[in-house]
Amino acid sequence: MFRSILLFRWTVFLLSLSPCVDAVQRDIGCELLMPSHKVAYTYYALFVFDWICAENNIPYWASGGSLLGAVRHGGIIPWDNDADVDILAKDVDRLFTFAGEFEKYGIQLIVSNENARLVAGDGNTTVYVDIFIMDYEEGKCQLAGPDARQNWASWMFDREELLSFTKVPFGPIEIVIPTLGNEVLFRHYGSDVLTTARFYHHTGVDPIEITDFAPAEFDAELFEELIRELDD
Repeated sequence: MFRSILLFRWTVFLLSLSPCVDAVQRDIGCELLMPSHKVAYTYYALFVFDWICAENNIPYWASGGSLLGAVRHGGIIPWDNDADVDILAKDVDRLFTFAGEFEKYGIQLIVSNENARLVAGDGNTTVYVDIFIMDYEEGKCQLAGPDARQNWASWMFDREELLSFTKVPFGPIEIVIPTLGNEVLFRHYGSDVLTTARFYHHTGVDPIEITDFAPAEFDAELFEELIRELDD
């Protein structure tokens, strides 16, 4: 079942892959790119998360770099190092009732500070999907935990930005994003976010014009093996 769901999308996605994003390779260095086996595990964890949420009517949406990756690259940003999703505080306890289901597929669902996290991989590789817990306050949907809110104070949504959602291609899978995802990205990252990457470091910010919008390369054989095991 799982394998047939992904077969067509996975084949099309393989044809769209290109080498390392040239601007990053030239100006930053490919050592910042996520290794292809980690990308495969990240897609796998997101696929299982999306499936469990859909089967049990638990709303979520892609957040932060994953929202940006979905809109700008059609998948994981090559220089990202994890995945991000948001979930409402009222649904957190229900999500954790399926911790055993995640465990069955080799994924841990854990508490991480004031939020939650999926942990996947094997003995040599660990990947993370951060699950940020959101709540409504004064007409805004913002991070529920006070420390999280202080650390990422600007990450919030107007109520109308969360009135509708759509499912979009994300590498070989699909994820949910707000229909007004572009507006959220412009407000949070700037009006040039769809053409410019910003690398933050201790001496400042390096803006780099993106010339290759391909998503991160992933280990297709590993991903296919992981999906195949879901059907066993």
